[in-house]
Amino acid sequence: MKTAFSALLFIAVATAASAQANPKPLKALLITGGCCHDYEKQKKILQEGLAKRLNAEITIVHEGGTSTKHKVSIYSDPNWARGYDANGQPIPNPAKDPQIDGALVTPNQGGATNWPPPSFSPQTGLMYVSAGQTYSVYYIYDPGDNPQGWGGTDRGGYSESMLQAIDYKTGKVRWSHKWEGNIRAGVLSTAGNVVFTGGPSNDLVALNATTGAALWQARLNSAVANGPITYELDGLQYVLVGAGDTLWTFVMNEKR
Repeated sequence: MKTAFSALLFIAVATAASAQANPKPLKALLITGGCCHDYEKQKKILQEGLAKRLNAEITIVHEGGTSTKHKVSIYSDPNWARGYDANGQPIPNPAKDPQIDGALVTPNQGGATNWPPPSFSPQTGLMYVSAGQTYSVYYIYDPGDNPQGWGGTDRGGYSESMLQAIDYKTGKVRWSHKWEGNIRAGVLSTAGNVVFTGGPSNDLVALNATTGAALWQARLNSAVANGPITYELDGLQYVLVGAGDTLWTFVMNEKR
């Protein structure tokens, strides 16, 4: 996927600052770099302009040069946990709990993956997962001793969807097929070394299970969220998937 990075600015505003004699500075994250703009000057102009108008702590991430394919490093480094304990459980990072003035966290509340069913292929030894790299600002709305519900939520940020193939023995990502839009769909892997899943253009997509290369796609009437299934009938192999209120069936080995 080609991604042209423009200047993104997340500002977490302390709602109680105006009532304080010495308000805490606002927190701002400025992300620049890539593609076709003069970000070297832009980041300087933006930083100087904000400093004249706001009491703010500004963090600048500037990387990627003029490339349209660069992946901003902070987006691929989950920071909500400090690591893992002896039992393999994540150790939460208190600094990434929701804050009144906001906390930048990755992933967002949708998680790195969620309910769409993954698929495992014994042939390749890979687990195929509908995944996302996401970044968001977590706020807490109710700082009282007895907050109702969670008392907060996340807002804004960056997201990128992909299908990832994970080696079940090592946990390493063998390949990632990035989408041009945001989509999370169920996955089907077959003995024919093919993976089926939903794409971002209301389509059903077939990928090479070993490499992740695109093989085939069919435009449907709505987005695919469920996991496709496959079955054999009268010597023909079918793939069936639901999209919106319609079930679509495709014959994989039509007789000539």
